[in-house]
Amino acid sequence: MNEILEVFLNIVKGKVVEFRPLFTFWRQFPLNEQSPKELAEAHIDFYNNFKFDFLKISPPAGFLAVDFGCKLSKQFNDNGMRDCENYPIKSLCDWEEIEEISPLEGFMGKQLELIKIIHRQLECVPKIIPLWTPLKLAHAIDHQFQFHFKKEPNLVMEGVRVLYHVIEEFALSAVDMGANGVFIESSPLNITEESLIKDEFLRFDLLIYRKLLQRVRHYSDFVILRIETNNNHFGKILPILPSDGINWDSKKANLGINAVSKIYNGVLVTGISNEIVVDGNVEDIREETYDLIKQSYNLNNRLIIAPNNTLSVSAPRWKLEIIGRIIKNEEVKAD
Repeated sequence: MNEILEVFLNIVKGKVVEFRPLFTFWRQFPLNEQSPKELAEAHIDFYNNFKFDFLKISPPAGFLAVDFGCKLSKQFNDNGMRDCENYPIKSLCDWEEIEEISPLEGFMGKQLELIKIIHRQLECVPKIIPLWTPLKLAHAIDHQFQFHFKKEPNLVMEGVRVLYHVIEEFALSAVDMGANGVFIESSPLNITEESLIKDEFLRFDLLIYRKLLQRVRHYSDFVILRIETNNNHFGKILPILPSDGINWDSKKANLGINAVSKIYNGVLVTGISNEIVVDGNVEDIREETYDLIKQSYNLNNRLIIAPNNTLSVSAPRWKLEIIGRIIKNEEVKAD
């Protein structure tokens, strides 16, 4: 087993490891999405520049929706994300037409080829692949998804189950192609005791979310969740969804690393803010990095220093180099 992967898995198991803090960077590569080969080369070049500890592979944002009829915009935002220019599902009747497709073909098949190429060149580097939950995919292809769900829940649930099977098959195929772990992104979840009792939509979302997590977690080495919520609901979500690690925007959620570490026992994958990387000066970057190193040591390396969110495409590489050099060479110890 790769040393870094072994360290990661030992941290997940709660073991104390004698190792520096793990770290990683990730971003989209919107100018290199013309082919799996070109996109793979961009990833490999990015990794070789910084030699971080695991690689989050970044297919074109929204890739899961394309084979269901989504056309990705040619324009992308500062994070390299593209929106769907259209919503393939325009009426309830369209949910009856949703058919299970093979993720081994089409646009999803190209992303599996991307993983395969990267794995061939970076076999010993732990790799994770992003996924959407079925309901996040449903929102991407149906602008009126919640309205349609409330009107004909059984019909829409059958369609979402089709999406689930396609996502599950893609995830398992991605692991077969060389991915070690999965990074699952959901729509924002706002959970209260009342909503869990009364909101059929939310209960269905969590049920199918848990099912995907359990299946993928059983097949891969680890699962990291991207949590989108506010601090009022954070603690309610984590016990419901089994995972090995979580990623969140601690500034946006108004929940710091120390606070989350007290309510979640898994790995915390966060810390690097776009604001510092894009707009901060050298001293800002050094101060934030040293602080993250100290926090990681104090948490027995449970903090993996990583972006709070996808890095901006305008993030200067020389600033990322500073972060990487400090983490790999600094001997800061816990207070």
